[in-house]
Amino acid sequence: MKRIFLTIVLMTIFGLTVPIYAGTFFDDFNDGNADGWIFPYEPSRSQGPGLWSVENGTLVQRFFGDGNAGLVDNLFISDQVIETQVSTLGYAGIVLWYQVNKYVAVNLNRASGIWVHEQMGETGYGYPYNYWIGGDTWYDLRVEANSATGELAVYLNDVYLFTHLASTPYRTGLSGIWSGNEVGNFDNFRLTSNDIPSIPIAIDIKPGSSPNSIDPKSKGKIPVAILSTQEFYAPDMVNQDSLTFGFTGDEDSLAFCNPKGEDVDGDGLRDLVCHFYTQDAGFQCGDTEGILKGETVDGKPFEGSDSVRIIPCNN
Repeated sequence: MKRIFLTIVLMTIFGLTVPIYAGTFFDDFNDGNADGWIFPYEPSRSQGPGLWSVENGTLVQRFFGDGNAGLVDNLFISDQVIETQVSTLGYAGIVLWYQVNKYVAVNLNRASGIWVHEQMGETGYGYPYNYWIGGDTWYDLRVEANSATGELAVYLNDVYLFTHLASTPYRTGLSGIWSGNEVGNFDNFRLTSNDIPSIPIAIDIKPGSSPNSIDPKSKGKIPVAILSTQEFYAPDMVNQDSLTFGFTGDEDSLAFCNPKGEDVDGDGLRDLVCHFYTQDAGFQCGDTEGILKGETVDGKPFEGSDSVRIIPCNN
């Protein structure tokens, strides 16, 4: 399933750990397709869409050739954390900052360990790191990329291995996975970056009510309407399973949505009304805003907010 959502990443700046709000693209391929991905073809390599398939909830590349890329479409990323589960009989891993014939790939190579490959137009450089990789074994590969410095911190199964300093000046582009020499298997791909934007939407908490009073101890539910526009028809475009709502917007509080929708604001368009468990929404005395987050059916993140009044509230 494709998901794009908001993530809090902790980063250390001048000795202080601070939260950085970033978007995340996630795909576990359990929906049986690779929608949202592209598989570019370049004559100089053996890439192309026919070399990839989704099999039993994993993305698989089977062609015996080099440089096969699977890329998240339409997300041009600089700083990022990119992670995937991967197994291979040849080599496979992660690619980032991908442009035409320009990219950086971090690969697990069954024959020769871990390699970082930098391609800069017609010139390419390979950098070996001597870590043994077992064939046909699943690994969790993660790369934390700093586009300003070129630092690529590489982790395997959540263990830090090394930091590679990339020399390429091309430090923005598409991100994804990289495979060659037959059979690369990928699962649970995750890309996190503050370059992934959210679509602003309008919501109405407790439609028809003003103020929007909420008792956090209530065992009931809070109705929230996602308002439709001419460009955003909520009943058809919202992935209802992705919705979260509450004090931060990350609370897993969804009870259900009314499937057919209703026009709550009188503009002639049906809005999507969903109901959220009050106690799971995490509101506390003093809160003034409720936030809803989610994604469209084609994986684009959105976010909306509305005012709330917490009762009783004795200060």
